[in-house]
Amino acid sequence: MFLGIGKATAWLCVHHCTYAICTPMFSVYIRFPTAVEVRKNMRDLQQSNGISRIFGAIDETHFTINKPCEND
Repeated sequence: MFLGIGKATAWLCVHHCTYAICTPMFSVYIRFPTAVEVRKNMRDLQQSNGISRIFGAIDETHFTINKPCEND
């Protein structure tokens, strides 16, 4: 125990603080594309790097997300 509180209590405090900070900022800094923007982005990304079905990227980085196994 650090500072006299348990891990669960510390985690809950961090969670509540993060939520309080991020919630109002979300609508200011994060915007999802419109349907028109999605189609344009998909076309542009397909032409520029040959990867299909991508409608956005952060700093133009991409990586594969493997489908989870059915029985895991």
